Amino acid sequence: MISILVFAAVLAGLGLLAHFRRKRPIGHLAGPSSPSWIFGNLLQLADAPQHGDYEFAWRKRFGDVYRIKGCFGEDRLLVADPAALQFILNNPIFAFSPAYRTLMSWVFGPRSIGALQGAPHKELKSKMNIGFTAAAVRQYQSTFEHIARRASLSDRLENIDTPSTDLVPLLSDTTLNAITEVVFGCSTEQLDADFVRSSTQILVPPPNQYAAQSLFSAIASRLPTRVLQPAIHLPTGIFKILRAQRRLADREGWRLVNEKVEAIKHGMELDDLYSRFGKLSRHNLQKRTLKSEGNQVNGDRNSEQKGSSEAKFVNAADVVAQTWVFTTAGQATTAITLCFGLIELAKNPQLQTDLRQEIHAARGMNHRTIAYESLALLNALIKETLRMYPPEPIAGRVAGEDVDIPLSQPITSTTGDKVMHIPIRKGQILSVAIASYQRLESRWGEDALAHKFRPSRWLDGTVHQGEAIGPYANLGVSLCLTAP
Repeated sequence: MISILVFAAVLAGLGLLAHFRRKRPIGHLAGPSSPSWIFGNLLQLADAPQHGDYEFAWRKRFGDVYRIKGCFGEDRLLVADPAALQFILNNPIFAFSPAYRTLMSWVFGPRSIGALQGAPHKELKSKMNIGFTAAAVRQYQSTFEHIARRASLSDRLENIDTPSTDLVPLLSDTTLNAITEVVFGCSTEQLDADFVRSSTQILVPPPNQYAAQSLFSAIASRLPTRVLQPAIHLPTGIFKILRAQRRLADREGWRLVNEKVEAIKHGMELDDLYSRFGKLSRHNLQKRTLKSEGNQVNGDRNSEQKGSSEAKFVNAADVVAQTWVFTTAGQATTAITLCFGLIELAKNPQLQTDLRQEIHAARGMNHRTIAYESLALLNALIKETLRMYPPEPIAGRVAGEDVDIPLSQPITSTTGDKVMHIPIRKGQILSVAIASYQRLESRWGEDALAHKFRPSRWLDGTVHQGEAIGPYANLGVSLCLTAP
């Protein structure tokens, strides 16, 4: 029996090796040498002394599209060319890898926005957009201002002038407070303490994670999802933590939703995101009774698929499934982006002065409500922070079929030929280089690659918009949840 298992393992290993070493049509593209057959260039990308040390140098040397090595000698395509990015990010051929989707399912649940793909993902994202329109965001302004004032009075800012002041914990708590009040309609103190504590702890990544993650992604990306999914039930430490957190998130989500149902039954007007997303209006309450945890309205999807007037509503189970997504993904990305913006402000006293003058002028003597979208310098600061420090510097995609990728500028192959399109095969892994794209001189100015934080580029005509790539200011931010 043991010999059979060993033989099967050897065959599986040889099959994987043959797959990884299979000739790919991108072999003629230039790229950096690989320091490791096992990890390729992946550890250089993930764990550089300063982000982009290798990536930006490679782009400058090889062009906006070049070949890198993944695990076990596999060729990957790293893409920063605008035309190629637009083609990839707006084409359903390119999707997240099975490994990524499985990871999102393990962490957030199979019905979370990060785990869904294809039509279900598009449908849920379309429904959730009602909470993220410009008009909806304006309604959150008073809540954000209140939380910001509360944070500015925090005891943790008493020693702000000392070099060792760490704003990350304060900003993390502040963003969590903003999320809970806007999304759930309650304060963080009203959430389950175990749920909040475990959510915060799991945001801290374990040390030396990059090597293990790279190997997992390389192997798991070649395995079908049905093989990967059951691994969440393995009796290992990390899976036990994930299962426990999922249970806490589901329990808390259903508690919040059911409380809102009861509040609406008693005539209360609720305007938080969970009330907007769910089928929680009085009209819908007459047609359905929410069940307790473990009996999650099996008939909801059937009723939505009938094309009725209720199709625009998100059913309760899908609302609950986003509970952990909001509290973790939103908290981490917002807090870290705020930190980078404040660091750049701290390094530029003149920018601070100019920004204060703009805000004070907008408020006037009567301290009226500010229309933040009209503050040109403030918006330029936000855009420049997102340009320099995107929440997801590199995003992975996998080609679902053979296709040619167009380029906006030619690149030179290893044979000296000028290439204006790149043929790739089904299964090819691509790295969408968001950080590199946002350092393109052709888009953001001659100093874009020089680690130059300059908000004025958004005001003086330096920025060339071109064809839209991302959802905000042509920046490739928030792409982790925008799968086709």
